[in-house]
Amino acid sequence: MKLLTSEWRKLWLSPSFLGLAAALLFLNVILLCTRGTDGDVSPEIWREVWQKLSSFPEEERAQRVQKQYEKMKELSFTADEYERVQALRKLNRQVTVLQSYEGWLEEIKERSKRQEKISIFQREDPFSDRNARKTAEDFADLKGVSPVLINSRGFLAGISFAGTDGMVLGLLFYMAFFWFYREKEQGLTALLLPQARGRTPLAAARLLALFLGSICVNLSFWGENLLLSCLQYGAPVWRSPIQSVEGYENCVLQVTVGEYLMVFLACKILISFLIAQIFVFFCLRFRRSALIFLAAGLLMALPLALCQSGDGRFVFQYINLIPLLQVNPVFQTYFNLNLFSWPVNRIPLSLGAVAVLTVLFLAADLYGFGCQKPSSVNSKRKRREKTL
Repeated sequence: MKLLTSEWRKLWLSPSFLGLAAALLFLNVILLCTRGTDGDVSPEIWREVWQKLSSFPEEERAQRVQKQYEKMKELSFTADEYERVQALRKLNRQVTVLQSYEGWLEEIKERSKRQEKISIFQREDPFSDRNARKTAEDFADLKGVSPVLINSRGFLAGISFAGTDGMVLGLLFYMAFFWFYREKEQGLTALLLPQARGRTPLAAARLLALFLGSICVNLSFWGENLLLSCLQYGAPVWRSPIQSVEGYENCVLQVTVGEYLMVFLACKILISFLIAQIFVFFCLRFRRSALIFLAAGLLMALPLALCQSGDGRFVFQYINLIPLLQVNPVFQTYFNLNLFSWPVNRIPLSLGAVAVLTVLFLAADLYGFGCQKPSSVNSKRKRREKTL
């Protein structure tokens, strides 16, 4: 515990870290406040529309949206009314999806039965039959779920800003660089390694501090996002099913909006920590800082290129770091991968990949830090001082 508090205090007393964290938090606020509106509907108009809807009982809001939309779309409205019509159009589309939700679940069940009849005569590819059966079984658990019309615009805006991921990873990269490379270059690691607790215990304390850093950074940035977005567009009803949120009709999680937020934050923390462990691996493996920065850049660029490849048959397209870090694509849509003609859902496959990689890089980082030789660390510093 003393090692952990010492390393934690060392980071938070660093003026450069505090300055970088404050600058990124401020930049995040600026980008959130200046980003374009979604679908030509400003936050002010969206709040105004929902304030009027909130005056009606929950069971009457869907009908009120449909009547108001039918009334306004036939009128020759002015430019001032354009945004209100756009807001009502979005709400009407959401109402249509929610009203057909039960029928859509029945359609999935019927489709599975038809697929079983067809498969009797077509035995070449069993995946289609198995996939249809698994899909029907997974969605059968949602039979009792009743999604309702809620104001989900602020919630979606708060959990889907991609720029925040970059800022979070930037701070975690700084932490990894601070603890596992900068002190080595300054010669401090050579003094710590010969100590009784200077190898594995010290590495474990720093990795634990890095995990705590992932918790603090993610909660700070995503909490800031949700606070600002809900102030702009309004907060959702947190006890509503996640299927009530626009775009999450295909989600198979039986959770509320508030519970999904907890799942979202937990996944962000774990996946960010995994990427931070890879940063640590680079800091321990490479001697030059330029190679560390290059490797970190490739770590982000290559999975992004793989994600954009569009080849759905390539399983690693669905378990690479970019969609995993975004979290929402993993849970938002239902998808089964074809693994040797057996359907495997994307959610357990993705989370399993994160768990395995976390354990592997945790072991690699502990081993790599403990295997460093004080003499080699000192020789690097002497060579650098000699060149200067």
